Amino acid sequence: MTVRNGIFVILAFAMTMVFTGCEAEQTQVASRPLIRKATQAELKLKYEPGQTAAYKSITEFRKDYKFEQPSLNTVTEKLTITVSEITYDQTIEEVDDNGDAVANITIRGFKYNAHSPQGMQIDFDSSKNTETDESLMKVLGKSYKIKLDTAGRVLGVIDAKDIRNAVETGDAKKIVQVTFNNENIKKAHSVLSLPDTNQNRILVGASWSIVKASPKGMFKPKNYEKIYTLKKIGKQKGKNVAIVEMSAIPTSKRPEKEISADDRGLGLFEKLFTSSDDYTGRLVLDIDDGSIKNYREKLTAVWIAAESSEEQRTDKGPDVLTMGFTWSHSIEAID
Repeated sequence: MTVRNGIFVILAFAMTMVFTGCEAEQTQVASRPLIRKATQAELKLKYEPGQTAAYKSITEFRKDYKFEQPSLNTVTEKLTITVSEITYDQTIEEVDDNGDAVANITIRGFKYNAHSPQGMQIDFDSSKNTETDESLMKVLGKSYKIKLDTAGRVLGVIDAKDIRNAVETGDAKKIVQVTFNNENIKKAHSVLSLPDTNQNRILVGASWSIVKASPKGMFKPKNYEKIYTLKKIGKQKGKNVAIVEMSAIPTSKRPEKEISADDRGLGLFEKLFTSSDDYTGRLVLDIDDGSIKNYREKLTAVWIAAESSEEQRTDKGPDVLTMGFTWSHSIEAID
């Protein structure tokens, strides 16, 4: 076995030890200058006391690991996945002079799926009312309050005791405590596709950008410049809507108000990998009443390390290590 081949096997073993993590908290930075076009829209959320709406919010975190060794006729695969889905009613209780609102969130549905390389698996769906863990049913009907601004950001969690105390013991308690901690509540209700509140009148074709760190748990952390573009203004179901699309590129720029991506990444093994990533998003905003119709952002990344032809021990092909990372968040209005 060559020295490099030995390093490759060590790498494959080492990568099995990093299958944990969650999303990084991220903060918006200054916008780019806008390019003037003919048509424009005010991209902001609008709130009124007593206003009600229903939404579904889904957050997914996934890591894949696959080590193929044709010379030994073996394939090792590992998977870490966490998917949290909440369906909720949102009622606006008060609106201040800036247009920011206090919203009461009441849980109407809850799904939670988790799988670890060690074999632990949780699959709960309140709509099926199975006996997987009936204690998680206790979150239904529970509420918490958040403060929202017109740019789609959650400014703070005001009161979440009701839902956090819904389950008192066991694994279900841990799930509720994590899913509805302040950080994850903010992420579940945040919309990242809107410009700053003082620059929200946007021309079709205009772009603005923010710099954010990649979610925690990514094998090779990066900073991304996320570029948002108002693609068009049109009609959907009789409503005037604005379509905003996002594409992100790795950048050496650093976020101004957040911790930058951890530069350690894969360390000494990094040069053995080729990588690719895709980070996109889309927002459909009802500009008549200033409400979210549909919003999503998704990051997928793949790293591949393979033996060179000179290092192959048989004619069956090279040993190949493939690692994947997926993070996504979506909010959808329910009619």
